Amino acid sequence: MKKIAIGVVAALLLSGFAYSPAFAETSSAPVEASGSGMVDEEKLESAFNDAGLTLEDVDASLTKISVETTSDLGSGEPVTALTTLSFEDSSALFSLGSIDTDYNANYSIQIQELNDEATSFTMTDLATGETESYADDVGYAAFVPALVLGIPIALEILKTLLVASAVVIVAGVTWIAATNAIDALNKKGSSYQHFRAMILNGKLVLANGMSLSAAITWGRGGKDTWSRSEAGALAVAKGIKNGLAVVGPERDSGGRGKFAHFHPSNRTPAMHAFFGLPN
Repeated sequence: MKKIAIGVVAALLLSGFAYSPAFAETSSAPVEASGSGMVDEEKLESAFNDAGLTLEDVDASLTKISVETTSDLGSGEPVTALTTLSFEDSSALFSLGSIDTDYNANYSIQIQELNDEATSFTMTDLATGETESYADDVGYAAFVPALVLGIPIALEILKTLLVASAVVIVAGVTWIAATNAIDALNKKGSSYQHFRAMILNGKLVLANGMSLSAAITWGRGGKDTWSRSEAGALAVAKGIKNGLAVVGPERDSGGRGKFAHFHPSNRTPAMHAFFGLPN
């Protein structure tokens, strides 16, 4: 029987681990998350079915999500796989075993990219230490049977998790779609008012929570921020140029889903201090 542990995105927002989409710094204490229903069981199951995988079980905690699937190797041999994706460091543990034989293998996966534009990761057989890398543009050329077997299945599982969740990984850093993140923040709250932001494929995504001073430093590097209030975003944009008058607030044209934002004085550096909800 399938199960879904609810609150994945809320858990990320509140977990307090560093360098992740937890929207908290290392000193922040973990908070139990429940009830936001951010994982769509029907969508997840459908996505796995489309990939030729059967979803058996899903479980999420404050720092990871695990999925158990069954599939075949294209030759009809059924295999089971348990994949645990860590939100702390964008890594995964992947176990693969044959249902009809005693074959089993365990791998570690370090993910560099997992988003609509690219997928790349490095996979290591924990028993032998053999390592193979995969990237969309070059594929893989593993000669180790265990890796030849494991990479295609791991690839499908990781891509399916991308399709069915609000999480993406870019350059080894995990980000959450802003609309999902804001919904979870509104339900669960946060001690942080400012967050790292980035526009990915035309959509705003968010990462770590920051203090005002950290947000100003981040913005001075030409990187975007998102604040929970207009006053907060104004403080970020003004602080970047040491109090000089800012540009905005303004909202880009081109349909709905746009966030209002400020720019620092003279629009330099070229960053956005986003705030609030999209239109």
